[in-house]
Amino acid sequence: MRLTGKSVALIVLLVISPSLAYAQAVIAGVVKDASGAILPGVTVEATSPALIEKVRTAVTDGTGQYRIENLRPGTYAVTFALSGFSTFRREGVALTGSFTASVNEPCDIGADFSTFDFFRRGDVPPIPKDPFGMPHTTERFVRPSKDYSWSSVVDHMGIDQALGVLSGSYRDVSYPVPRFMWCNFTLTDAAMHEGGPHSEMAAASVRDSDGRLGVVLDALEARGVLDDCAFVLVADHGMEENDPRCNGDWDVALREAGIAARDEAYSFLYLGV
Repeated sequence: MRLTGKSVALIVLLVISPSLAYAQAVIAGVVKDASGAILPGVTVEATSPALIEKVRTAVTDGTGQYRIENLRPGTYAVTFALSGFSTFRREGVALTGSFTASVNEPCDIGADFSTFDFFRRGDVPPIPKDPFGMPHTTERFVRPSKDYSWSSVVDHMGIDQALGVLSGSYRDVSYPVPRFMWCNFTLTDAAMHEGGPHSEMAAASVRDSDGRLGVVLDALEARGVLDDCAFVLVADHGMEENDPRCNGDWDVALREAGIAARDEAYSFLYLGV
């Protein structure tokens, strides 16, 4: 490719490669003039609806090389600009990768889409004011139970994100079909802790969660990938009567033992991180 300028031309080498670390991609290369001499100081911009910030920028170094990393899969336009030369723009640069999504799950290291990454950046996703009138919500338990109400709102927010990602667009950002998606629903946990595993509240939480899972299945079918998906449904723990003699917090003992831990979201502990 050449960039024609006022007096000389830029020769641009554009290399597209996957990034193994986070299943994202890299645009990299080198810029030279028509004589083969390297050109430092060329501004390289990669723009795409797939980027939350819409544009990433790099400048060629002393060897004429540039590198833009951690790009989400999607279609990009790459622009090269240097004073004294006309700007060159290449459209339709397609980046592919194994896109992953972590919905409502704080264990999200390496995820391309992450609910908790929005919160860490202060870009909080839309949260319903209350659960009343939301689909797949048993109002009989929403009204008297704060935990049932809160968990219904959280799970609805998760469904909203999952549907956006699976449909290809969430909050004006385009997404490919995920290679792996983790969706964390909290309602059954909250309801069974409050009412017990055999309570009517527990049964209602299962029905509500089953309805939300059905929405995810419908979205996959609408995208035409349902038959290509494998589903794993797991629970984080079982139920048994607790020992009232066990109390306090874990963080002091872990800190004294020299064990690195991260306490995030629902008071879950992630060790060694």
